[in-house]
Amino acid sequence: MNRFSILGLIAAAMILTQSVAPAATPGEVPSVRIQFADLDLTQPAGAKVLYQRLSAAARTVCSPLQGRALASEARFRACMQQSTSAAVAQIDRPALTIYALAHSGAHNPSPPIARN
Repeated sequence: MNRFSILGLIAAAMILTQSVAPAATPGEVPSVRIQFADLDLTQPAGAKVLYQRLSAAARTVCSPLQGRALASEARFRACMQQSTSAAVAQIDRPALTIYALAHSGAHNPSPPIARN
């Protein structure tokens, strides 16, 4: 697998807001294609770069939820965390999972575990 589409807006975020990214058509969940064929995901350095790419993609896709109001910021942060976590779980590589758990800032008592 050398490409991945990260789902940006989670179902909860879509329910909470009517905003969607301009590139998406109504009813479509925005996504960003991430290339990572150039990375060695068995190494921490490769996992770090991919996590940074996933975070940047999540920020792009979730940005319509961001605003100055506290509720908007909470929806944005939830979208960022959930979309990045879902991407890490779907990619399912141990080094990426370990990096994500160490750097996500979330305290999840039952994190997704890579199966490879």
